Amino acid sequence: MIDALGSRALVRKPSRRVALALLWFPAVAPLVDRLGRWLRRPRAARAVEAVTGTALGALGAVLLLGPLTA
Repeated sequence: MIDALGSRALVRKPSRRVALALLWFPAVAPLVDRLGRWLRRPRAARAVEAVTGTALGALGAVLLLGPLTA
């Protein structure tokens, strides 16, 4: 059996998977906390809103104009 990453070692030895999780999650938690604090700033929130709004507007334009140009 091979896991999603193609590694047989993590499937054969569950203790390795547990050890990896015990190392990985505490390392990621402070990064997620820092990212969350950054995203709560008004300037960052506006930037995220602008990027997602532009992307959704572009997707809408492509969907609208697709049948017209085909």
